[in-house]
Amino acid sequence: MMTTLLYLEHQQQLTGIARITQMRTSDSHGEIELDQTLFYPRGGGQPADIGQIETETGTFKVNDVRMQDGIVIHVGKVIRGSMKVGQDATLHVDATVREHHAQLHTAGHLLDVAMLHTGFGFPPNKGYHYPDSPYVEYTGIIPPEDRPRAKTALETEMDRLRSEGFEVQHRIVQAEDVPQLCYAVPSQLPADKPIRIVTVYGDKGIPCGGTHVANINQLKPVRIKKIKVKSGKTRITYVLEAT
Repeated sequence: MMTTLLYLEHQQQLTGIARITQMRTSDSHGEIELDQTLFYPRGGGQPADIGQIETETGTFKVNDVRMQDGIVIHVGKVIRGSMKVGQDATLHVDATVREHHAQLHTAGHLLDVAMLHTGFGFPPNKGYHYPDSPYVEYTGIIPPEDRPRAKTALETEMDRLRSEGFEVQHRIVQAEDVPQLCYAVPSQLPADKPIRIVTVYGDKGIPCGGTHVANINQLKPVRIKKIKVKSGKTRITYVLEAT
């Protein structure tokens, strides 16, 4: 039975209740499956959540989360007592890690919007929102002589959008509705989870299963680190400025 993905519609909820449906443990490693989860599994260019799963009899430390055939697998280790299938459990998603990942992912979407607003309207084809070197890759070329101007224009527009603010919207849709709701449509849509459109500004969004901040005015300043062009694609690497 597929795991109900609570985080898709409850982005800001970090604590909740679930039931253990499968469990595999050893002294050094464990895997837990739940009927529903708030933990985001790595994928879609975003790292997994971490945290803890607690029952009356034990605590499981979640170090990684992955999805396989629609089932979310929480990977880690029992650090207190013991746990068993059928128990109700309280989920605790690490707030600091979730916030950092949400900031990075929303910043990537905001970069998409800034690209459209500044005339560099290339469709995004890949996003990598990990802390080490986040980027968005676009189909199209920004010539070398235009890159300094592009960097300034994109940063200025993202600052303006953050200052104006916009409540991040998300909704579950059918595949046939995606083209009219999105500024870009991926070549493949997920088959093992619902299709969700995330909009960070305006009336157009993009299919995304990741986690995001509640409003773009909560984002840290986004700065362009590098613009690189290769094989007809422009990769824009960005960082979040400390505030």
